[in-house]
Amino acid sequence: MRGRAIGRVVRDGLSRASRRFSSSQPAYPYLKPAADPSRLTLCLDLDECLVYCTVAEGSNASFMESHGAEMARESAAYDARHRRQGARLLPPHDFELELPYLEDPVQLRKRPNLDDFLLEASKMCELVLFTSAAKTYAEECVSVLDPERSLFSDVLSRQHCVLMDSLYLKDLSQLGRPLEKVVCVDDHVGSCMLHADNAVPVHPFLGSPDDQELPHVLALLHRLRHADDVREPLRGMYNLQESLLGRVRSAREKMD
Repeated sequence: MRGRAIGRVVRDGLSRASRRFSSSQPAYPYLKPAADPSRLTLCLDLDECLVYCTVAEGSNASFMESHGAEMARESAAYDARHRRQGARLLPPHDFELELPYLEDPVQLRKRPNLDDFLLEASKMCELVLFTSAAKTYAEECVSVLDPERSLFSDVLSRQHCVLMDSLYLKDLSQLGRPLEKVVCVDDHVGSCMLHADNAVPVHPFLGSPDDQELPHVLALLHRLRHADDVREPLRGMYNLQESLLGRVRSAREKMD
């Protein structure tokens, strides 16, 4: 049943994306008009893409991109009760955040090279944080990643996502930017399935101090900045649309 549900989302999503491609402007764009429409718009995911957050002395806090505060409390309590012995050691956290729906502070670790990446990327791209996390949590993270708000032009959160079969999808056509100039970096490419040819997949960041994903992304942006349509080279490199459909076909075959 799960495979069929995902298949329906992919098919419906790709059909919806195709219809949106033919529309020059969305009805209600999320962003203010671009100062320079020729610049790339770079959408960056948050959890396990730019940062890794934990609570309760190292328990996983990926539930920050869940359905709400009550689930966050339950997940934190579960993690605290069932923390495994000998769990891998994490490097010291960079910041702590106080959230109203959690008793313990959230410990935030920045992906290696993040500060340099954001600074260099902002010189050639409009930066937008686009996450399926709750708005309060996303804004708190941005307050420590970009305290002067000189890097990110805007923050989009769960309320800006499309909910389909319990999946939060990012509809890039609603940015109010030409899709040929939009790049979306995400560790969970399924959330970008409406516009798979705009996505750059990265490995999930789980706190490793040796992670080197962001320099690779920055090098790719230098290659894409002058492209007439970023979807063409990205399709050639990743072919994510076909990859997603292949996963669906495989899942359905196992279910049949």
